[in-house]
Amino acid sequence: MTAVMTMTICVDPGDTNTTAADDTSTTAADDISTTATNDTSTTAADDTFPREPTPSPGKCQPLCCLDRRYRNCLDLQTTGGVAVSGVYIVYPYNTSPERPVNVWCDMTTDGGGWTVIQRRDDYPLQENFYRRWIEYALGFGDLQREHWLGLDHIHALTDQTVYELRVDLADFSGNRRSAKYSLFYVHNRDAFYLLEVDGYSGTAGDSLSPHNGRKFSARDKDLDGYGAASCAQRYSGAWWYAACHASNLNGKYLAGNHTSYADGVNWRTWLGYHYSLKKTVMMIRPVRPSRVPSTPSSQPTSTT
Repeated sequence: MTAVMTMTICVDPGDTNTTAADDTSTTAADDISTTATNDTSTTAADDTFPREPTPSPGKCQPLCCLDRRYRNCLDLQTTGGVAVSGVYIVYPYNTSPERPVNVWCDMTTDGGGWTVIQRRDDYPLQENFYRRWIEYALGFGDLQREHWLGLDHIHALTDQTVYELRVDLADFSGNRRSAKYSLFYVHNRDAFYLLEVDGYSGTAGDSLSPHNGRKFSARDKDLDGYGAASCAQRYSGAWWYAACHASNLNGKYLAGNHTSYADGVNWRTWLGYHYSLKKTVMMIRPVRPSRVPSTPSSQPTSTT
């Protein structure tokens, strides 16, 4: 058994400081019925969850203790009046409405209300993104730095309503680009987290639509369209690989130009397969009513 540190984090919307209560749980190395994640709880095979997190005494009244349970960061912004970016507790699960999940909410970019699902950046200690499929299912990393929220959580969020995706990219020369998608939906674990994405706009070029309709692959689970070969192993990442990729945002952090082919943090339509980006942020939010896609083909097909 391996000890895993998890954190219960509460945020006062009027203060940027966070309070964290650490606890230690255990997980079997290859048992998908236990959790090693940035969530505030552990997942059991019978889909039961522990009690809600308890805030540290003597601190502000945290969001985890308010009467209303906010479902996502846009709900926190529009209904809860939260305007400060930070770590908050939301309750995204339709099937388990009591289940709390820690997320980073971006309340400033492009109108705010975004739930960050992935972040990479040039930190002295780099997070390892070359991980097993179950780790991508459950999530890993530090919500205030580099992390992957977890495909289970991403599915729960995108299953609430129609969601949009924003991808922000930066290189080591200070240049920035972005890509937005008016439809973003991730199916559940039974469907191998199949991706539905559509409606590109932005300045980075469209390097995600080629992955539409693909299942999520990792180093130990080959679900790509590349025959017997594994895209995840060949390109040192985990993604909705086809045969193989136009983007690889969970690839190796190679810090700029690299001679190896397509195994970095790559976005083909901007800087190609030999440049590993400095920073990436993937964030999602519900589409506001005036912008909900109207064509039937643009509606996600729920698997729950």
